[in-house]
Amino acid sequence: MSSDSPPNVVSANVVITTSNEGTKGLKAVWTDKDNEALVSVLRIQKDAGNQAGNGWKPSVWTVAGAKLLADCSKKGGKKTSSKCSDHWTNLKSQFVAI
Repeated sequence: MSSDSPPNVVSANVVITTSNEGTKGLKAVWTDKDNEALVSVLRIQKDAGNQAGNGWKPSVWTVAGAKLLADCSKKGGKKTSSKCSDHWTNLKSQFVAI
């Protein structure tokens, strides 16, 4: 690296940052349509036998994430399989099955 390079540039293609910006990512924003799509996927997956006694099979969250990515709100961060699982846990705590 030459002495006239900017201090944060290692090479022409690599930049070092000193902030935490972007390390955690954007928070997913869930709309009613997103919630409905998630519940719909879970119903279909339950009928397909992909719900174990203690929870959902990991493949269910992959399907849910793909469905939400393709068909639903793009607000906030991506609704990944792990975010779908976390959101489902939050939804369950807010609602009681009748």
